[in-house]
Amino acid sequence: MVTCISAVSVLILVTSPMPTAEQPMKTFPLKLEDELHRRIKHAAVDEGVSVHEWLLRAVADRLKGMKDEAASNPPRRRAS
Repeated sequence: MVTCISAVSVLILVTSPMPTAEQPMKTFPLKLEDELHRRIKHAAVDEGVSVHEWLLRAVADRLKGMKDEAASNPPRRRAS
């Protein structure tokens, strides 16, 4: 089975969902299945933002959630 993939270039900025000229940024290619790309485009349109902005927010929100989860569940020490 062959899955169609569309390549999308995205700028990902981890520190803030709203990049400014002063913040360093990285560019990298991102391959998405056509259906996922379509869903992202629709979500961005629904929210009135670009796909780029939607992806920045999604990544920042996910990372914030992971940080919040780690803070509320600190690693347990093993009993000796």
